[in-house]
Amino acid sequence: MPKKRLTDKAIQNLPVPATGREEYLDDTKGLVLRISHTGDKAWSVIYRVLGEGGLTDTGRELRGKQKRISLGAYPAVSLAEARRKAFEMTDKADRRIDPKIEQAQVVASRYDGTLAKVANTMMDLADIQSIATMRSCFAMHIIPTLGPRPMTEIRLADINALLDSYVASGRAGTAREIRKYLTRLWGFAHQRDIVPANIMLGMRRKDISYKPRTRVLDDDELKAVWQAASALRYPFGPLIQLLMLTGLRKNELARATWDEIDLTRRGLLLQADRTKTSEPILSPFSDAAWAILQSLPRFNGPYIFSTTGGRVPMSAGTKMADMLDEACGDAAEDFTMHDLRRTLRTRLPALGVTPDIAERVINHKPKGVIGVYDLYAYLPERREAVNRYAAHVMELVGE
Repeated sequence: MPKKRLTDKAIQNLPVPATGREEYLDDTKGLVLRISHTGDKAWSVIYRVLGEGGLTDTGRELRGKQKRISLGAYPAVSLAEARRKAFEMTDKADRRIDPKIEQAQVVASRYDGTLAKVANTMMDLADIQSIATMRSCFAMHIIPTLGPRPMTEIRLADINALLDSYVASGRAGTAREIRKYLTRLWGFAHQRDIVPANIMLGMRRKDISYKPRTRVLDDDELKAVWQAASALRYPFGPLIQLLMLTGLRKNELARATWDEIDLTRRGLLLQADRTKTSEPILSPFSDAAWAILQSLPRFNGPYIFSTTGGRVPMSAGTKMADMLDEACGDAAEDFTMHDLRRTLRTRLPALGVTPDIAERVINHKPKGVIGVYDLYAYLPERREAVNRYAAHVMELVGE
């Protein structure tokens, strides 16, 4: 991490990284400026709390693990304000006070420790790729029921009752997400002394345990799904067909904007905040997929798939799935949109695509040393792979 004396002029002239993000350490103790590939700039403070690392043999206090706390975006938070806040927080760390825990406790106590407020505090402090998914789960499924109640008054029976209601309505997957985020929330609250105990520890629910799907569509089912999608109106039908041909994740494509379309390389360019691997990636389109994309209507709004003139992205949820199920009838049963992605990945090796290229087609990052050192994008190879698969599908459907 480069260290330099930052000034407003220097900050304005700092280069924007082509991918990922770059950090600069100010000469003010612990103050860091982060610049993302989008050009956004944000402050944070790195600190280590005195005493958290225990004692030496001579009784000297040691500092604990390195921690980080966000201060806000630049220039909304000025350089002078960031330096002032950084000094306050590192000074607290020197006095054995963890500013992150102090901040969470102050906010939680201000709102009597209600689940909603503690959850929002946790999410404000979180630095994870899936934060949008977490916020959505809390907003839609948890806060309406448990949000107004103090966490200290919520019992495991209350949580099980909430999970039971989702299982009974056939939404075990949603129940599993609820349990995952509540487990994270109680761990956060217990660590900060907001609740006396983590009631989620050791919670087991066999009825919502994850069972990996192995569903792969055969030739007749692929043909039936394609034909059913052809009968559905925009945006549902074209989205389903593009999911079949690209192997993209449903929300990656359903939330795509026209600005993300790379006209030169004929593909969808997703930035790091839109990918599961937290890295930007270009997904090439086959000729058949590109033709579908070019046939779609254009609106004033930015989104490709929309029922509001492009102003907001379409909802690719149960409504679309129900429409497709009804259109398919008995020709293709018990499948999900994600099964289309699995089907593509399963078929590629039979079409002469090597497993490593097949994995890259569905944007899986290679593991281990290869993932660290092999940074070649394999764009021609991936494009050839999706063209082979598209030709296979077109042959099945007679187009």
